[in-house]
Amino acid sequence: MPFPMRIQLINFIHALEEPARYEPVKPAAKLRLKRLFERQFVRVSTAKKIAGDEEVAAHCKRENSGDFEPSFVCLENMVQNFVEDEDKTAKYSRNRCNCFNRNCSYSLDDELDSFGDACEILKDGDSSGMPGAARNTLPFAEMDRVIDLNYNHLVGEISEELSSLSTNKLKVLYVSVNELTGTIPLWLGNASSLLYLSMAENNLHGRVPSKLGSVSSLLLLQIRRSYLSGEVSPSIYNISPLLTLDIGDNQFYGSIPQDIGLTLSNLLCLYVGRNQFTTHLPVSLSNASRLQKIDFGDNHFTKTMLKDIGSLKDLVILAVGGNQLETDDVEGLSFLTSLTNCSNLQVLDIGSNRFKGESPSSIANFSTALQELFAGQNQISGSIQVVTNLIGLTRLVISRNSITGEIPKGIGKLQRLEELHLHENRFSGAVPGIIGNITKLRRLYLFKNNLSGNIPRSLGNCKQLEVLSLYGNNLTGPIPKAVVSLSATIDFNLAHNSMTGPLPMEVGDMSNLVELDASNNRLSGEIPSTLSKCIMLESLSLGHDLFGGRIPSALSTLKSLNFLDLSRNKLSGQIPTYLQNFTLLQYLNLSHNNLHGEVPQEGVFINISSFSIVGNIKLCGGIKNFGLPSCQLPEEEI
Repeated sequence: MPFPMRIQLINFIHALEEPARYEPVKPAAKLRLKRLFERQFVRVSTAKKIAGDEEVAAHCKRENSGDFEPSFVCLENMVQNFVEDEDKTAKYSRNRCNCFNRNCSYSLDDELDSFGDACEILKDGDSSGMPGAARNTLPFAEMDRVIDLNYNHLVGEISEELSSLSTNKLKVLYVSVNELTGTIPLWLGNASSLLYLSMAENNLHGRVPSKLGSVSSLLLLQIRRSYLSGEVSPSIYNISPLLTLDIGDNQFYGSIPQDIGLTLSNLLCLYVGRNQFTTHLPVSLSNASRLQKIDFGDNHFTKTMLKDIGSLKDLVILAVGGNQLETDDVEGLSFLTSLTNCSNLQVLDIGSNRFKGESPSSIANFSTALQELFAGQNQISGSIQVVTNLIGLTRLVISRNSITGEIPKGIGKLQRLEELHLHENRFSGAVPGIIGNITKLRRLYLFKNNLSGNIPRSLGNCKQLEVLSLYGNNLTGPIPKAVVSLSATIDFNLAHNSMTGPLPMEVGDMSNLVELDASNNRLSGEIPSTLSKCIMLESLSLGHDLFGGRIPSALSTLKSLNFLDLSRNKLSGQIPTYLQNFTLLQYLNLSHNNLHGEVPQEGVFINISSFSIVGNIKLCGGIKNFGLPSCQLPEEEI
């Protein structure tokens, strides 16, 4: 029966090329038939990296550099392409009708016709037309229905016309990363043969229909980040064959059944993070002995951590950060000891909870496979010497705790570190020069501690360093030239220390610099004109220092500035007129200097709340509301 749908024409010359899954702008999607289980999927190989390393890198952040969202999907290990046609142009030279809802005057069969012979499978349930290599690797004796419409820019609601496929033949339905609206169709509950259902990252709403729990054959249910809400029907937690349950990043509330480890004992991946679930973590979780990836992060779970979590020996990811979990007054952080049994553990997130006490020495026995450790924003005390044995770490976040003592020199053994977050603790002593040997380091956060001494020159060896944040310590001495020569640095902050000497001319080598804050120190000399080469600068804070001389005319190149603070220095001369041409400038503070002459009247100088020039008694003119005296004309103009 014909039904209306919306047509979108797409060129398929490059249809068989794998799209870049993590690009900000997805290519026009391609209908791709999939091969399931080319090899039996039991567990993630220890020799393999986590599925979707790019997702780990993009999501595994909390603290100042973002939120940690380890919503990884086992799908990457479960699905592979099987279209192996040599004549790409012949098969895909037709323009594609992007059919999924009732916005076009073509039938579903017409839509499938537009794809040529490869899509006869979808219509007729006949796998004989598949390429031989693909047909022989299918896990099913007959694969009758496979629909993969991921990354297609599909719009509108899911048409009920597709229910004609759902009676007993539809086995795979992928419609993730589209712009679908409406609710999850009730007719999916009749798809008795459905094995894989992925509807993630759409614009759906409403609840998960309880009837979906009737699909007792499901192995994958993925509906993350789709604006769904309400309580999840108990029937969903009773689909016993499930290998992956991914309901994260929605607005679900209520509790997770305490017996989920018994009813879903086959689970490999369980993602419920970033919802509004309450009560405590399910005590039966250890009964799902095959679990590899667990994400309970950013909910409202309370009470203590599961003591026997370490019995899940195949764990690769454990994320419980962003809750209100506490430590037992007697046991303390001993649950961490049980995790030494998890030899495949690669990501551990316990950050942003209420854990307190000293880190157990057993942490030193964690698997060297551990890549990311997030324990920030708790009440953990003691030293961090125990982590220096974790040589596989790429990210270490233990900020916003009560860690004391010196930063151990053993930190230099962590040669794979890319991010080190030690800020907002009680560290004392010097910044270890050995950190300069960690040449892969991209982000170094040491701010708001009690560190003293000089900034080590060896940090100049960290050529990939993008963020260096040292503010709020007791650092002294000059700024090393090698450190301000790092061209990769985007954010350099050493405010609120006791640094002396000039801001080195080499600062101009920081060609990617976006934010520079050296305020509230005792820096002197002139503002280096080489800053003019930092044309990407958006924020420049040099206030509360001892800079003298004129504001360099060369800084007229910094047209991306939106924040400029040069207050409370010893600057002289006139206010540069080029500042009024900085169209992005929203805040300007030149107060308490020795500036003189006429105040400009355009750009940022129009809005009295956007700039400050108080404490410069020789200024005149400007907008009338500012109340400065008029500037006297030279005698020859009178």
